[in-house]
Amino acid sequence: MITIKLTQPRLYLLCVLIGSATLSVGAQAAPLPATRDEILPDLVSSADSTYRAVNTSDKTYGVRALFTSMLAYAEANTNLNRIVELFNAAEAMQERRAEHSKYGNFYWYSTETEVHDANAVDFCMQHAMLLWRFHREKLDPEIRKRFLEMITLGVHALKAHLPRSTYTNIALLNASDLILLGEVLHDQVAVDEGTRRLNNFIKTVWEQGVSEYVSSTYYGIDLEAVSLLHELSQSESTRQSAGIILELFWHDIALNWSSQAEILAGTGSRTYDYLYNRGELDQMLTAAGWLKRPQGADRKIFKYRIFTPLYSGWSPPASLYQLSTTRFPRSVQQIYGDENDSARTHYLYQDITLSTSGSSRGERMNIPLSVDLPQTRSQLKPRLYFIADGRNDPYGKKRITAGNHSKALHLDPWWAAAQHKADALGVVLYPEKTLAEVTDGLQSHLVFRKTLDALYVDHRKLDISRLPSSPCVIALGQPIFLREGNTAIGMRIPWAQGQGRVPVLISIVDDGNPYGALRLTISHPVQSLEKSGGVESAGAAFQLRIGSEISTDQQFADFREQFAASPAQAVQKEGQLSLKCDDVEQKLSISAINLLAPVSAFVRPLPTAAVLALDGDDIGRAILERSPVVQEYVKNKTTPVTIAIKADSATTWSVLKGAYTVPIEKATDKETAYLWSPEPEGARLSNAGKISWQIKVAKAGKYAIEAHILAPTPEDDSFFISVADAAGNPVINEFAWSTGVGPAWRWSRVIDREPTPGTQLFDLPAGDLRLTFRTREAGIKLSQLRLVPQ
Repeated sequence: MITIKLTQPRLYLLCVLIGSATLSVGAQAAPLPATRDEILPDLVSSADSTYRAVNTSDKTYGVRALFTSMLAYAEANTNLNRIVELFNAAEAMQERRAEHSKYGNFYWYSTETEVHDANAVDFCMQHAMLLWRFHREKLDPEIRKRFLEMITLGVHALKAHLPRSTYTNIALLNASDLILLGEVLHDQVAVDEGTRRLNNFIKTVWEQGVSEYVSSTYYGIDLEAVSLLHELSQSESTRQSAGIILELFWHDIALNWSSQAEILAGTGSRTYDYLYNRGELDQMLTAAGWLKRPQGADRKIFKYRIFTPLYSGWSPPASLYQLSTTRFPRSVQQIYGDENDSARTHYLYQDITLSTSGSSRGERMNIPLSVDLPQTRSQLKPRLYFIADGRNDPYGKKRITAGNHSKALHLDPWWAAAQHKADALGVVLYPEKTLAEVTDGLQSHLVFRKTLDALYVDHRKLDISRLPSSPCVIALGQPIFLREGNTAIGMRIPWAQGQGRVPVLISIVDDGNPYGALRLTISHPVQSLEKSGGVESAGAAFQLRIGSEISTDQQFADFREQFAASPAQAVQKEGQLSLKCDDVEQKLSISAINLLAPVSAFVRPLPTAAVLALDGDDIGRAILERSPVVQEYVKNKTTPVTIAIKADSATTWSVLKGAYTVPIEKATDKETAYLWSPEPEGARLSNAGKISWQIKVAKAGKYAIEAHILAPTPEDDSFFISVADAAGNPVINEFAWSTGVGPAWRWSRVIDREPTPGTQLFDLPAGDLRLTFRTREAGIKLSQLRLVPQ
């Protein structure tokens, strides 16, 4: 658990930051935002395509496109007669059965008859709000009446849809829609609920950073939602909150921006484009002038699909762009969760960047290791990235069904990394649960571009043209070098194995793909799942170094010699692995890696606790602490303390002695202080927020865990519970506890129903432990805890 201390608010003057920086290049001219005449024709053209699909019997179209098309025609004041047909199609895709749990929401595709993606209403109502607010008079009276009914039902669905505040893009889109549509419809309940959700988002980012971090896709959706909120809300406090969020995101973009690669660089969350890292954010970047719109033959690779710049006058200051293009080298660090390893590092030279993420827990579209080299938008040269592959899909091109959508999902392995400036270590492990997802061989890939000036193994230059017929086999620890322009990359595999210590094959491969990519591939043999119990995980370790300003052959030779002389050391013993590299500016290590059942490892240097740091200075938290929402939240929070657990009698303590995360709140019922996750009437909010207590057990033994609770209904009577040691290793694996229902406060003994049903006593070792209650159902109230030795 990351503990945050509120610092005194500071004003960050970017001119001071820039002035104190090492300037490798002169400040570039301020970008010129796109004009209405540049954006609107693309939107109308897209609307024409959607209209044709609606009128073609065998065409499938999405509901989001229907609202976008209606707004495009209304905004351009053209083809207004087509709005009727588009509206009829959208109306037919809205769930109108009042008893249905998704009442008021929309089918995502025209071929569906059920709501499979509850996010549909959030996307649809954004443009529905703009159409109703600015263009309702262009609708004929009958359509206007039906449109009002549609958006009123849409507000109902927005209220019922409760995305977690860690679901960054949908959380912001949902809150923005509720506020803006509520204001237009004079629905104060919607406005208040949207404001509550927006405030929860701000508090969540204050505590644990942006969960969908540095996403080339979802940062675009984030900016669109918040820009409209900042421009259009009737509430000054809401506009202030939106402005603070905009500042944070644009600082995030500026610090991670590579003008040489023309992308949001470094590791990131939930990418749809593994090779080139492009996404919806490009729309906002091009509209802001940070990216030049392609011209001539390249014109077809970019068309505007967003309306936000037509309505929002907010644009990032020129000083931010200058910062992104002049301050080199720079180190960027940020958190993206409430675990210590949910932290990211990005080191940027002018022409090359190296980045690692400390974990990739639960996400199948994250990039946890990357290097970005120069390119132009039309070149489409692959970046260097790591991908865990169980479907023979190293380039993320084979889409599979994920919920209601098709996505190129990779595996969800265990991952850890350590980085200091231009040096990094990474470790991937594939435990049993990951092997169950493998369908076509298990491979670890480092993908990189084929158009290199040189590719070396040791001091031998490879003939890249021969790789398609003769892959180059690599030995463990053997250094590999890439040279491109004045940049260089050194990499090696210090350790790798198949399941149960079986040797692996490591090779540089050119498979003839059309993307201009090579790959360093580790093929991991695996046993049948029936024989995998108690066997060491398959996995690999990586060591990387980047170099800049390498303009001569001698400098490249020196780079190779220095990297070859500083190999990372891997020590494997008794089911554990340790990886370290001492011969660097700051020692790197990842240790206590459990090869049988991987949990948290010890990493040096320690992960950051900053929301968004530039060269160690937490700019992100300095921006957020100007928010009255954050100031009030921090003022009311209690400081966690360690609870001493007695060996011979019960230990009782208030839940307020722990650390808790949004949306859990402190409240009082008469004289009883408690923590809970409130939820709107009629809505269900699950798996959001947790409370942790640091306890020090005096004597190992069996203990009963008891809680003072108020659980009034079967819909709010359970928690997830777990215990971990000081290193984060599980002492009691997380399990669900159903408390039972009662109308009054009462003591209830925790019972583990899985995997050992009926267990009421728990073995606890002596020493420092962390007891965690995670919300399973909102509404349950918790005031005290008690540990009773047996």
